[in-house]
Amino acid sequence: MIVLLLALNMTLQDPTPMHYHIEAKTVSKVDVSAMGQGVVTQTVSTTAQITVTMHDTAGGRLADIVVDTATFDAPNASSSGVPPEMIANPTGTTFHIYVVDGKVKGSAVPSTKTLGSAQIAAAMGLMFPGAKPTAKAGESWVDSVTADSSQGTSGQSVVHWSSAAGSDGELALNGASSGSATVNAAGAPMQMTATGKEEISTVPGGPSHRGNVQLNAHGTMTMSGASIPIDVTTTTTLARIP
Repeated sequence: MIVLLLALNMTLQDPTPMHYHIEAKTVSKVDVSAMGQGVVTQTVSTTAQITVTMHDTAGGRLADIVVDTATFDAPNASSSGVPPEMIANPTGTTFHIYVVDGKVKGSAVPSTKTLGSAQIAAAMGLMFPGAKPTAKAGESWVDSVTADSSQGTSGQSVVHWSSAAGSDGELALNGASSGSATVNAAGAPMQMTATGKEEISTVPGGPSHRGNVQLNAHGTMTMSGASIPIDVTTTTTLARIP
């Protein structure tokens, strides 16, 4: 009996690690012509290899994630006043994520708070897009996320999903998102709207095998009484390494 229980526990834990490659790039353009400075462009890029280990738990699954290696590039960050710790390489960062019905429950919070780890965290939505274990081809559903106002940001985003039959028994997901947010930053509040498109190949319940998303955000920031236009484009890709 003890041997059977131990064997069952090992099966439930499913400790076989999976490896993924992530690429993320954010390009922001801030038009400060009203302040005599023209358009300021900043680029932040992260490439990472991560290891993911899944464990079954009550009500869902746990994903233990380690950033094995990473490269990070933000050429203008330090000259723009970004603190040095925010532009540190994210190698070694860990995540402990609770997954319910194929979707991250709460937030994917990295162990280190850097720009690079934030870009990797955003890729968790591609890994666990919300395809339930019972999901089938031909289904559609809507997901919504409300921002945590205690962090100074208010707003909501909505994603409309559709599924089709993919290769090797996988589901091919397509998502169209839209949303808006208000950031109450001291001295520079922002109003932003965004749209996005996602393409993901996953098994029901996740994690997915590969995916990509492009988000386009537009808005304004108020600074010294001037309305400053902002455009931000973010692209993220995720691919499982055989």
